[in-house]
Amino acid sequence: MTRLVKVFDTDEEAKLDEVYEMKNLAEQLGLLGYEAVEKFTEQQLTVICNGIGPRFFPTWVREAISTIYRDLAVCAFIHDVEYYIGGGKEEWEQSNLRFKLNGYTVAKKKYGWWNPLRYRVMWNAYTFYKLVSSKSGWKAFNKKDGADDDEESEEK
Repeated sequence: MTRLVKVFDTDEEAKLDEVYEMKNLAEQLGLLGYEAVEKFTEQQLTVICNGIGPRFFPTWVREAISTIYRDLAVCAFIHDVEYYIGGGKEEWEQSNLRFKLNGYTVAKKKYGWWNPLRYRVMWNAYTFYKLVSSKSGWKAFNKKDGADDDEESEEK
């Protein structure tokens, strides 16, 4: 696979390199939601995408999470773009579901069925899906068209 997105890097050229890398990886893997990424320039994506974790987390926390869950960095790349685009409750739920399904795709394409890491990555994708589907995930989403800030996903 590839290195993780460290878009918090201060070196603009390094940020762009990582955005190119994540875009290529997402396209190669055929991840869901990739078309959202194509709406933005690479320079815009360096601002939109912040690795795994909400923007209000300190940079060092997002870096640590992104390092530990390296295989899901490309899923978070697309998820960040979708959260930035925003929408209503349905778009939020669909974005979270795509994160989980993309995590499953990454696991299946990177690890064989016999490799326990495949199932670990899938479990991590599911765990993050549950986290972003909570009230705190809804608060981080860019709500549009009168979406109520007090809404939250029902327990799935």
